[in-house]
Amino acid sequence: MKQNRREENLIADRVERIYDAYPRKVGKPKALIAIRKQLIKQARGFSYLLDRTSEFAHAWRGATQSERDFIPHPATWFNQERFNDDPETWRKHDPKAKSPPPKRIIDLPHGFAEYAWKYRDVYANWKKWADVPVSIRDEFLMWRKRHPRQ
Repeated sequence: MKQNRREENLIADRVERIYDAYPRKVGKPKALIAIRKQLIKQARGFSYLLDRTSEFAHAWRGATQSERDFIPHPATWFNQERFNDDPETWRKHDPKAKSPPPKRIIDLPHGFAEYAWKYRDVYANWKKWADVPVSIRDEFLMWRKRHPRQ
């Protein structure tokens, strides 16, 4: 009887350690059940599960709060045996996150950005002065003569 109790305590301790290593702390009762099930089921055992869970947590280190919303609940992760997945698939980019602004033209003449606002729909596609249509370039140069730099 004491042997079984010791074994149960050991398993409970290991389950808690694995849960503590997981990066998202939600649904603890279901998570503990799922972890326990995997500990008993997996031939690789405790050290494998703990290592994979720690690697998963490391993959999410430095994530923004909106990215952290994409971390699966621990019960889901363990029940679906995602610890066996390729670590490259563990972290995905938030599709709602704003993409960086498009790169602007590097060699634009001074004042072109304010002038080109009326062409904003196509302006993002112009990477260099040569990409700007000739008619718009000529129009800008005429505008620039009327509005010299200050």
